[in-house]
Amino acid sequence: MKQEEDGITSKVDILRRKTIGIGEVLLSIKEHDKKVCSPLLYLLENEVYVYVYCIDFGTFAYGNTIDAASDNLASAIDVNIKELHRENRIGDLNDNPLQLEYLEAYQIAKRLYDKDSIHKIVERSLEPENTKIIRTAVKRPPVWEITDTVELSISSIALARVA
Repeated sequence: MKQEEDGITSKVDILRRKTIGIGEVLLSIKEHDKKVCSPLLYLLENEVYVYVYCIDFGTFAYGNTIDAASDNLASAIDVNIKELHRENRIGDLNDNPLQLEYLEAYQIAKRLYDKDSIHKIVERSLEPENTKIIRTAVKRPPVWEITDTVELSISSIALARVA
């Protein structure tokens, strides 16, 4: 058991060092309150390709950027859902043997991001003379239509790499 735990810990450390972003995918039915949200982990592989892992759906994709990987992930999830439904195996969507390591790496990255964000938010709110109002366009996450009633959206946050 100890060896298995060490294997997971070292795998999590490897994933953390490769992590360049986190995000989430939201699968929803239009005009209903049924939604499924899954965390995403973005990794830089070979210093070239961005891989994005949809932890709960056990699906991944890659691209040259976070945005390209996200677009490819939306297509992969679309194909996966339709194929599993056609084969009457939609329950297999959540089967992912790597889930624990990827989920743990995601949680660590999110916790570090949140800790840094809270510090910056509080720092700015306590020193209003340092705060500037900047008017910028709001970027909304893209939405993909899986069917005429099912939508998929992906949001992501780029992170500094862990040393």
